[in-house]
Amino acid sequence: MMTPTIEILTTEAFAALGGPDLVYVRPVKAAEILANLDASNATGQIASKITQLLFATTDAATPKTTETARKIFEGLQRGEIDRALFTSNANAYFSEQAVKDFAASLGPLGAVQEFAQAGQGSRGGMTLRRYRVKAGQKNLRITTFWMPDGKIEQYQVAAAE
Repeated sequence: MMTPTIEILTTEAFAALGGPDLVYVRPVKAAEILANLDASNATGQIASKITQLLFATTDAATPKTTETARKIFEGLQRGEIDRALFTSNANAYFSEQAVKDFAASLGPLGAVQEFAQAGQGSRGGMTLRRYRVKAGQKNLRITTFWMPDGKIEQYQVAAAE
């Protein structure tokens, strides 16, 4: 019977193989995604999907916060915002003009086809929640920071690669 060997690579050695800058290490679960093609973002897309499957985290609040985050997104598509959901800092960011700008850029994308939490963590006493969104032909990511009282301090929308 053959004994399995474990090979440990330095960050530099892994990068020399074409590996990404970000490597996840968890007990029992590990993933390496390498491709010999620089002209494609397939490696990143595959890594993203595997990351979602292996490392997405949730808690008891996830279903409710995901529903709230989706309603906020759909409201922004229409140029509407429920200010009771946000901290005073976030409300200051979402000026009347900012909400109009969100509507102008997100509205034309069309109906949301997918909205799912892709990750969660803690930072500065807040809960970080990341979402992946598909609206029309566009893939987006939303990054949010939730205060302990449930109000949202940050709600950022960006194109996903």
